[in-house]
Amino acid sequence: MYKHLFIIIFSTLFLATAEASSLVINEIHPNPKGKDANKEWIEIKNTSPSTISLDQWSIIINKSPIPLSGEIKNLKTIKAHLKNTNTEIKLISPNNKTVDTISYTKTKESLSLSRVEIFANTTSSAKWLWTTPSKNTPNLSLTKIEGTIDKEITNNRLSIDNTYIHIPPNLSYPLLDLLAKKGKPIEVLTQTSGDNYILYKYNFSNTYNQPPQKRKPPNEAWTIITLAIAILFAPLLYRSYQQHEHE
Repeated sequence: MYKHLFIIIFSTLFLATAEASSLVINEIHPNPKGKDANKEWIEIKNTSPSTISLDQWSIIINKSPIPLSGEIKNLKTIKAHLKNTNTEIKLISPNNKTVDTISYTKTKESLSLSRVEIFANTTSSAKWLWTTPSKNTPNLSLTKIEGTIDKEITNNRLSIDNTYIHIPPNLSYPLLDLLAKKGKPIEVLTQTSGDNYILYKYNFSNTYNQPPQKRKPPNEAWTIITLAIAILFAPLLYRSYQQHEHE
């Protein structure tokens, strides 16, 4: 009897743990275009192949709980009131454990804060980025490519270690044309279309990370000397002008 009871308890705990590790916050849409009322939402993702009951699950938004219900097979969207600034969202399991959390200090109108899968070589990792909303559909996935520019931009293409990155002609990257010089290290995030890499975002390792330079104040000593010279020579210049007028 005790053996069977142990197996039941262990199976229940194992199932609860497995379910908890399978659910994540996938996307939030806090600042829709125009009026926000009744248009904000949070999307939950089930990363397991099994359907999971959401009974006794909840979402906490800045300490305000929202009870969940129903089931989730893949993606589920929950309506919620989300502020445009300083918000923390937690996904809470039935045993009152925080399974996932995301916070933001400000938003971008009409965009979603999305969990984006970034692939690099043989590994992948999730990163939160502001993207076009993808409610109830798979989120954006990107491929990271880093290396050295071996061919500068020609025909809307940039070459990094013999890999061509296509630059969408309808998008403007004003600094890229200026900074993308041969031999310079660069990191890009790309979308894939067939065998092509399409530029999504770029970064030069030593371009955006430098602190802004402060403008030096004018040298006060030179300012005083200049004014003194002007005052000293002003009467002489005036007399010279008068003499020239009388001649």
